[in-house]
Amino acid sequence: MSAHPPPGVVWVKLEKPFFDLWGVLVSSATLTLAAAACALVIGSLLGLALIWQRRRTPLRGPALGLDTDRRNAGDPAARGE
Repeated sequence: MSAHPPPGVVWVKLEKPFFDLWGVLVSSATLTLAAAACALVIGSLLGLALIWQRRRTPLRGPALGLDTDRRNAGDPAARGE
């Protein structure tokens, strides 16, 4: 008696593969929302940093009444004098 099985074809039963559309949609929406949330946070932080930086720097240019427009630099009426 031999310990080897007789030669032949051995069939293995597998489940039929299926496409999980709902899973694809949910994972896509999750990734999209995560990217949008990250962009919102990063954009808010950069915007706040720019506002904070602008408020810390001393005012210059037209805010102090200095005329930076070269077209009106020689005209006293344009400077409000």
